Amino acid sequence: LEGVALPPNSLLSSTLPVGSQTDGTMHPSPNLQQTPKDFRQPLPALPVQQKPQRPRLSVGKILLFILVLLLAMASSSGLTYYATVIRPAQLLQAQTTSTAQTRQARATAQANATTTVLQDIYIRAASGKPVLQSSLSTNDQYNWLEYDSKDFGSCTFKGSTYHATTSLGSPYDFCAPIVPNLSFSNFAFQAEMTIIRGDLGGLVFRVSYKGSYSFFIGRDGSYVFTVTNAVGDQTTLLNSFSSIIKTGLNQTNLITVVARGSNFYLYVNKLYIARLSDSTSSSGLIGVAAQNGKHPTEVAFRNAQVW
Repeated sequence: LEGVALPPNSLLSSTLPVGSQTDGTMHPSPNLQQTPKDFRQPLPALPVQQKPQRPRLSVGKILLFILVLLLAMASSSGLTYYATVIRPAQLLQAQTTSTAQTRQARATAQANATTTVLQDIYIRAASGKPVLQSSLSTNDQYNWLEYDSKDFGSCTFKGSTYHATTSLGSPYDFCAPIVPNLSFSNFAFQAEMTIIRGDLGGLVFRVSYKGSYSFFIGRDGSYVFTVTNAVGDQTTLLNSFSSIIKTGLNQTNLITVVARGSNFYLYVNKLYIARLSDSTSSSGLIGVAAQNGKHPTEVAFRNAQVW
């Protein structure tokens, strides 16, 4: 462009800076502002955001957490053990106890019902007018046996009672009414008895050539039921104790036997104590007796009755 005159207002002239020469040399204008700083200069670094630090747990807190965790696990295990072992066992025990109580209640009810029935047997059997009734204060129309022997004992009336006495040589003494054809099969036979000295006293019945039975009570509260066969061999069918029996000497007990076929029901003081069965003898005489165990025995009887 050297040597070329630019027309005024041309585009090129308008783009040249003020104060420039046409010789191609650029001279800064005194009014030209300083060139701005290079935009490529690095920008200041932004502050780095640090990650929030988690609070550190102390050793005590860690141990406490472990303890709570263990307690929770133990509690869970305990609940599981309770639910699966202890509680079912408790329920089973409760059910077993309830069942046992129910069975016991039924057994008690049945026993009470049975006792009531057996007690009713006595009430029915010992009611009405007796076919034999003797006060035994003195001898009467039944002609009770009387004798007195140092070797064989005695059957005597004294003190308004009938006494059966054993001796050392004869441990058993039987005292009976001597009346022809006086035989009993099904009956209730009872008498009041008092042991004056010695051991046992009671009733003898169904005495025949086939055998006999005896029901004795002792001063120690014992009772015994025996059967004697045709050749004289004696067998004890029942031997026990009862709180119903008044113990000691000079104590009066009302003793009763009810015979129905081969069944026998035993009562003392109008209360049932036992029952048993035997068919050795079906009928025979009745009487009272004394028996010693270790000592000579004397027993007083009164108010004998048979229904």
